[in-house]
Amino acid sequence: MKKVGFIILLSFTVLISCGKFPHKTHRLDFSHAMLISADSDTSALRQKSLEFFQEEIARRTGITLPVQQSASGIQAPAIWLTTDLKTLPADFSPKKQWQTAKDTLGHEGFLVQQVLWAGHPVLVVAANTNRGVLFGLGWLLRQANWGKGVLQFPSNLAISTRPATPIRGHQLAYRPLSNTYDAWTLRQYEQYIRDLIVFGTNTIELVVSARGNPKDQILMKQPPDKMNRALSRLIHSYGLDVSVWSDAADGDYRDPAQFKKALRLRERWFRSLPYIDDWFVPGGDPGHQPPEVLFAFLKKMALLLHRTHPNARLWVSNQGFDEAKNKVFFDYLSRVKPDWLTGVVYGPWTHLSLEEERARVPARYKIRRYPDITHSVRCQYPVPHWDRAYAIMENREPINPRPVQMAHIFRLYRKRAAGFVTYSEGVNDDVNKFVWSALGWNPSEPVKQILTEYSRCFILPDQAGKLAKGVFDLEKNWDGPIAKNTGIVSTLQLWQALADSHPALVRENWRFQQGLFRATYDAFVQRRNRLETKLEDRVDSVLRKASQTGVIRALEQASTLLQDRPSDDEIQRWEKQIVALGNRLNQTIGMQLSVPLHHAYNSERGALLDALDVSLNNREWLTGVLRSIDVLGDPAARLKAIRKVVNWEDAGPGGFYDDLGNAAKEPHLLPGKGWEADPGFVESAQDEFSGQPPQRLSWRDQAQTLYQTPLKLRYTGLDKGARYRLRVIYTGRFHATMSLTANDSIVIHGPLKQPRPVVPLVFDLPKRATRSGTLVLTWKRLSGRGCQVAEVWLEKR
Repeated sequence: MKKVGFIILLSFTVLISCGKFPHKTHRLDFSHAMLISADSDTSALRQKSLEFFQEEIARRTGITLPVQQSASGIQAPAIWLTTDLKTLPADFSPKKQWQTAKDTLGHEGFLVQQVLWAGHPVLVVAANTNRGVLFGLGWLLRQANWGKGVLQFPSNLAISTRPATPIRGHQLAYRPLSNTYDAWTLRQYEQYIRDLIVFGTNTIELVVSARGNPKDQILMKQPPDKMNRALSRLIHSYGLDVSVWSDAADGDYRDPAQFKKALRLRERWFRSLPYIDDWFVPGGDPGHQPPEVLFAFLKKMALLLHRTHPNARLWVSNQGFDEAKNKVFFDYLSRVKPDWLTGVVYGPWTHLSLEEERARVPARYKIRRYPDITHSVRCQYPVPHWDRAYAIMENREPINPRPVQMAHIFRLYRKRAAGFVTYSEGVNDDVNKFVWSALGWNPSEPVKQILTEYSRCFILPDQAGKLAKGVFDLEKNWDGPIAKNTGIVSTLQLWQALADSHPALVRENWRFQQGLFRATYDAFVQRRNRLETKLEDRVDSVLRKASQTGVIRALEQASTLLQDRPSDDEIQRWEKQIVALGNRLNQTIGMQLSVPLHHAYNSERGALLDALDVSLNNREWLTGVLRSIDVLGDPAARLKAIRKVVNWEDAGPGGFYDDLGNAAKEPHLLPGKGWEADPGFVESAQDEFSGQPPQRLSWRDQAQTLYQTPLKLRYTGLDKGARYRLRVIYTGRFHATMSLTANDSIVIHGPLKQPRPVVPLVFDLPKRATRSGTLVLTWKRLSGRGCQVAEVWLEKR
């Protein structure tokens, strides 16, 4: 190659940009650039990398960058790809930098440096492998300023980088349980995988299971086995690792016949999938095989797996194992030291903290995280102190960008695992995936930068700063009591202003549609909650006057009020917008926001359109109670029953009340380690939402602790000479059997199963329990997943 001369445009530093490119950064025009692949690499992955970059640029700009196999005679700006040091000129600055960094880049790292060569700006993307080249091109897409006919890069691009986390993956399961993926075509999968590559994802996990009903496959474009075969090829074609999640829930493996049948089925799967790099079998969630039986099965299965995929890695989890099963599990690993096992996966419903898990797993085995980033309640990492109104209406799988919380969860445990493959049920967690992938590459990368690059790359470059703020604000919408959150309407105003000025985004860009949908839905929930609270206050006022107005009249007035569905112009306008946006999201990305309209799997799987009219007050419970009061013949009995309703939370003079599960009304709850130190609440108390109407609202959420962690309340300032009585409501989905002690020594009750139906339980406390002026109540789980308590009254007798 003839040397024409070059100028280094900037020292070898990493560009850090927020919102728009820094004001003083000069942008270079690459709209007429060429792609140079000058190292004679004709491998499939190099060709796929070129195709990926060409098509992603063309999709954003309408520009098709030509590919040239030689760097001679450069007549325009160029992007030069290479894995061969010899293809760069001897005194070429990127060559010198690559010589220095080459040994540190590893298998996935890359170098990008911009120089002026032959009078034209040239971006060099160099790596040891084509996977590194692919990630380098993805990083360039994150830096690009683009528009129709516009492709620009800052003049100061220079980076040498390798990922800090070896395993950076996401589960994209083609199954009916998903709120999105089962509606996708192979092309939609490919686009989403490309998007993840841009932020450094190197593993995609599929799901293969014997469970499931073919009748639930109504949205699928092709049968699961056929799609999984195609996805295996597709993922491999991009040089990524193909992981497979497959439960052991198809029978009882203690039965030899079922054991053999399950092995034959796995062998068929192994032969069916053309590429398998990792195979993961959860011990539970689902699955109930005893650990000794599970290990015997996995040993046989590993032999079959390695016949067709000799280099495949095998993983297992101890999800759902109690201490007895965990002892067998860890003893097997320590004693037998199976060489066919790669490592242990730490996933939802693991009874141990990740710290204890790492301490008990032999060092020879890796730990891979399986974080649930897709759910907001009843999950591994629930939203801390979530308001009850959100939990009722937005439920388990809303659109849930939680960038700050996800970054905290990632960083807190990063050093205890070799990486992650996140658990996802659709694109409701889209932002969370990209936060995890970006931090998996660079754990110190600011979340603001991640969101800015996400917005620039996938939505609109010149509004990236505002869009990033909009995502941050969506997370803040869920912070604290909804009634006091003054930022919810301003969040909607930000998203609505962007929608008004860029209507094409509302029509075409599903990521923007998601942000606008969530902002509108949050404001809708807040407004409905305010009106429904006012309605219940009116009912309460009517019932409190029953002794003056007459019991019959008060019951009639209250019952009439409870039939009202409060609304106003804002609510009606927002509801129309929510339905329109929900239907558009179904069209653009396959989100299933309704069971009857979009075939969502069930009400908790993201079906937010079906929750627009659910009650946020005690309507159903009060209606039933008032009917039961109405049939009482004695007016005095009616009045007494009404007083019980309106004074429900009154613990009497010198008494205390806690509505456990309601963050605003549980002053005596001892939190334990707390969310910051324990976001999985393995050793802390959390607010749980698991009840259903017509239960009273205070029964539909509970304070909860998991597994062996006790649930505790602490009272101070008690009357040392008084006697106290305890009233409690036990309810929740765990249906636990619990014991209760006072001050760690006084038994209040022994093993007691949650009563059905829900009824208050009353216990007289011995005077010695409170004579110090301080009382600590401790519930311990004896069966079930954990302790759950909904309401507690400590009444002075």
